[in-house]
Amino acid sequence: MTLGTWFCDVRPEQAPALIEWVRTGGGYDEHVSHVYEQERFVRKGRAPIGVKK
Repeated sequence: MTLGTWFCDVRPEQAPALIEWVRTGGGYDEHVSHVYEQERFVRKGRAPIGVKK
């Protein structure tokens, strides 16, 4: 189960499409950077790899 979704590279004019994605559950995956599932963040798509600190 996904508990959260983080997006990247979303411009203000894309907001209606993002809201529709949230409402219907599909069609905006190209902007998903991370999801939170099973008590951890999972990198998706073209999200940059983080630096361990």
